[in-house]
Amino acid sequence: MRDRLLKTVLRSLSDGFAVIDREWRFTCANQSLAKMASKEPAELVGKNVWEMLPQLAGTTFFTELHRALEQQTPSQFESFSAPLNAWFEHRVYPSEDGLAIFSVDITERKQGEELLRFQANALSQVTEAVFGLDSQHRVAYWNEAAEALYGYSAAEVLGRPVEEVVRHRWIRPEDEAACADSLKTSGFWQGAVIHLKKAGEEIYIEGSVTRIEGAAETGASYLAINRDITQRRQAENYLGQAREELEERVLERTAELWEANEELRTEMAERKRAEVVLQTTNETLTKQAQLLEAAPDAMVAVNREGKIVLVNAQVEKLFGYGRDELLGQGVERLVPTRFRGQHAVHRAGFFKHAQVRPMGAGLDLYALRKDGTEFPAEISLSPLETGKGVLVCSAIRDITERKLAEQRVRELSRRLLSAQDEERRRLGRALHESTAQNLSALSLNLAVLDQMARPSLDDRAAQALAESLDLASQVARELRTLSFLLHPPVLDEAGLAQVLRSYISGFMQRTLVKVRLKVSPREFERLSPDFETAIFRIVQESLTNVHRHSGSKVAGIRLVKRSSAITLHVWDEGKGLSQSQERSDIPASMGVGILGMRERVKQLGGSMEVRSRNPGTLIEVVLPLEDEKGYPAHNDQNP
Repeated sequence: MRDRLLKTVLRSLSDGFAVIDREWRFTCANQSLAKMASKEPAELVGKNVWEMLPQLAGTTFFTELHRALEQQTPSQFESFSAPLNAWFEHRVYPSEDGLAIFSVDITERKQGEELLRFQANALSQVTEAVFGLDSQHRVAYWNEAAEALYGYSAAEVLGRPVEEVVRHRWIRPEDEAACADSLKTSGFWQGAVIHLKKAGEEIYIEGSVTRIEGAAETGASYLAINRDITQRRQAENYLGQAREELEERVLERTAELWEANEELRTEMAERKRAEVVLQTTNETLTKQAQLLEAAPDAMVAVNREGKIVLVNAQVEKLFGYGRDELLGQGVERLVPTRFRGQHAVHRAGFFKHAQVRPMGAGLDLYALRKDGTEFPAEISLSPLETGKGVLVCSAIRDITERKLAEQRVRELSRRLLSAQDEERRRLGRALHESTAQNLSALSLNLAVLDQMARPSLDDRAAQALAESLDLASQVARELRTLSFLLHPPVLDEAGLAQVLRSYISGFMQRTLVKVRLKVSPREFERLSPDFETAIFRIVQESLTNVHRHSGSKVAGIRLVKRSSAITLHVWDEGKGLSQSQERSDIPASMGVGILGMRERVKQLGGSMEVRSRNPGTLIEVVLPLEDEKGYPAHNDQNP
């Protein structure tokens, strides 16, 4: 029974198994091992190993079996069978009677290991930095090129999250979302990004990332291949700067040559020799003018007298004039009539202090076409020193599409602010008319209950009832305050001046900050609803900033209405702004609410300035009025 069980177990083993006595004869061999020897088990049992398998003599198999038997120590080793073209793993267990041998075919594993070694060696030889990530975004592979590029050895990075090793920032904000979307949809992304080396040095990288799908349990892994393009980017920047300098030199030289050409024409009769010089000049001018013609913007060069001395093809296309119609004419021909007087003054002032700068910084500029239509323009001015004096070269660009986009943004912002105000008004009215009324009814019921039931209540119940009355009264006060802050009803009924006095009174009670209010004239006339809402919200946000950020115990508000504008000053005596905060367009210490203040002022065509005073901070808002009723003026046409 025991022998039959043993034979059954041996036949069921997938591994090869054999027992050899001390005379090197097979005493037992299962089917798997006989198959490895290309024999049947019956052919092996009782036969000498080396006579049945003479090809094994002198091999690793031969050596290891003799050593195990002689030294009586177990052995585990691998061997290759040339006749079978296969690899085997052997485990040998000695005893006094002989050896027990287990053998496993590991050919597929060896082939996989060989393939992995080949791939790893190939990746280590490429010049690009290659690294792999597992499904947890940990570094799983790091080739020699990656070590050289980033300054980390493979030992330093393997197993670490990639965010700790490959620190980066995107060249454009939208690139991050584009990368994530591309990997999600196609499993591949390619593009440029800025990486940081181990030492903190920034480098430009051109790379690709490929998602490699794994098993459901392990998730996807990633392979990144990166190339350092820093030198290429630097070269591109250098070429760009060189091109700009070349264009400047071309403009300067072209203007000089143009003036020389004009002078030579007038002296042609008296100076025959000038014809040769003029011909040479014209040829050079033609070559350089070709570069000017390729400029994407309309280019106009003007002398000190305001006469046009040079235009390119873009000027003809943009303004509708032929070149001959503009040369020698006053530049004001391209300026709308209503701005020409001021333009001449500004032009003269620029020639006194000529420098490269945008024209009309902070203003909206317009240009006039030949057909009488106007278009918004962006104009850059550059002085050019020539042998005949200073010329001013203007680069003119039609920004109609940009203005339309800005207008759409302003309209969207206006609608958003209006929706916010309307929602506050609705919530304030709901709290005032519904919740507050219900709370008043609850307070009355509690008061009646207090009067009727107090004699019959024990001390604990009476105390709870009294606390409930106090809580109901406190909640009613807080609801009234919240409703007022959301949208004071008196703003619609009594107007801005009255609601400011009421709000400041409540603000001083809540915060213990003393606020001085001065309204001029004292009988402040009603303004448009949008106007009054905007001023109230600006005062509300400003006082909130005073309380939260300044540390001041006093504040002041001065509201002055004149025929052309309303001026609002809000000041405190707190810690003020640092120099860096003053230089910032939106001081971080004043909170994000100031963004809403600026947007409200912009919607009404006004201006807002935040600056330090000694001590404290001053906010100045100027809102232009269209007429004596106080409706705001929206005028973007500034010269």
